[in-house]
Amino acid sequence: IDPTIRPLNESAKYTGNSSTVYNTVDYKVQVVYDNQLINESSYQATILYNGYLGKDTYGQTSLEPFFNGVITGDVVILTNGTYASSTGKYALTNFTVALPENSNIVNAFMYVTYAYGGINDNINMFNVALNDNKLTPVYFARDASNLKANSGSGVIVYDVTQYLINGINVLDLNKTGSAGVYPTTLVYMYNTTGSKLQKEVYISNGADLLGSYGGLANTIAAYSLINVNSANAINATAYIFANGASDGRGTVVINGVNETHPWNGNAYSTDLYTKDITSTVKDSNEISVIFSGTSGSFTALQQIIVVTKIIPVATAITAPSVTTVYNTNKNLVVTLKDIDGNAIEGAKVTVTLNGKATVLTTKANGQVILAIPANLVPKNYDVTINYAGDDTHIKSTATSKVVVKKASVKLTAKKATFKAKKKTKKYTVTLKNNKGKVMKKVKLTLKVKGKKYTAKTNSKGKATFNLKKLTKKGKYTATITYKGDKYFNKLTKKAKITVKK
Repeated sequence: IDPTIRPLNESAKYTGNSSTVYNTVDYKVQVVYDNQLINESSYQATILYNGYLGKDTYGQTSLEPFFNGVITGDVVILTNGTYASSTGKYALTNFTVALPENSNIVNAFMYVTYAYGGINDNINMFNVALNDNKLTPVYFARDASNLKANSGSGVIVYDVTQYLINGINVLDLNKTGSAGVYPTTLVYMYNTTGSKLQKEVYISNGADLLGSYGGLANTIAAYSLINVNSANAINATAYIFANGASDGRGTVVINGVNETHPWNGNAYSTDLYTKDITSTVKDSNEISVIFSGTSGSFTALQQIIVVTKIIPVATAITAPSVTTVYNTNKNLVVTLKDIDGNAIEGAKVTVTLNGKATVLTTKANGQVILAIPANLVPKNYDVTINYAGDDTHIKSTATSKVVVKKASVKLTAKKATFKAKKKTKKYTVTLKNNKGKVMKKVKLTLKVKGKKYTAKTNSKGKATFNLKKLTKKGKYTATITYKGDKYFNKLTKKAKITVKK
């Protein structure tokens, strides 16, 4: 079963006494047994409305995507003019464009909608000019009741971006034939330099004639699906257009939310229903335009969704290089600001030092502070800082350096006096690190009178040299050396040693 064909039931046939001619469908049912006709019956049904759901031509949908774009200004919708009947010529119509300072038009479309176009209506049925520039149509859609009867309604769209000016714009439309033309709609979009907001515009176009014939209460609807990027939206607005939509004749349903009085027009009006859908917008938005009643009709037309977002601003990270000494406490200070120099508070910043990534949150001044580990091996370290960005800020990265230098030790070697007769003269020195803590099990050397002695520091950081060959009285200069390691610098210190009788 073709799902686009309207079901043929009691509500889909005309049962009144009107003399109006409707299209009909003839059915014949035959009962055959063993190749013999047993019985047959004929049934004729009058089609109440066009046979295909939504369109008078098979394969068309109610609306179809037409335009997606991003702007930094706004969308302006202007409808002007009066209905031109089938016998009239469409008069000149003015559209006044008022652009804010530092703004420029980026896209503009003129919507000309009509009724009673007949079976020969087409995309080139009107001669249209804007500001004396002949327009070429870029989109056409039509629909008709009763399978292409002469009551067709439709829309022709013209791209007027290059011809629209800031000020008064004159539309000149000349028509021939029997079509009646509704007031024309101009939709234009502009960018504004320095704007903090951006708007994503999604337009779907179409024309779907909705109505009831034969005095029966029927529900006829046009369905559409508009896909948007709803992430990070701070506002979303839907614009639903129709022709000839009087109050109470139609219902609009957007993502399950009903509006039973969307329009307050008349048989000759171009009508717009505007709805804030910020709380219900999603990536796939279901929109239904429903006709309910026993007489009359209206045409469901273009639909627009505008999603407003904050424009993410560029960011910058600063992190001056740091030089420190092993076994001391020092900080790397990272500052995150936007392109205007404003500190960004509450942002997650990842600082990677020596293979370890640390996530920190910026304070009110936009800063995070990373404590440099005091036990880092002395050398040069590259630091990477990453900010992933958020809804309002663009991500950024930066690099810095941490230079860790070797620390200096403190060697205490006091002058000493020994008696010559003492065979082993014990000379003690003390070794401490740059924090004043004793250094254990560290080898030291002492040279005196051409002789070299070695000793290791004990748990108290003391190293005792046994000077066995220093037997003659006199004054000597001893040189004590700590050769250093990957953490501490080499240190040499001299001490006076006196030998007496």
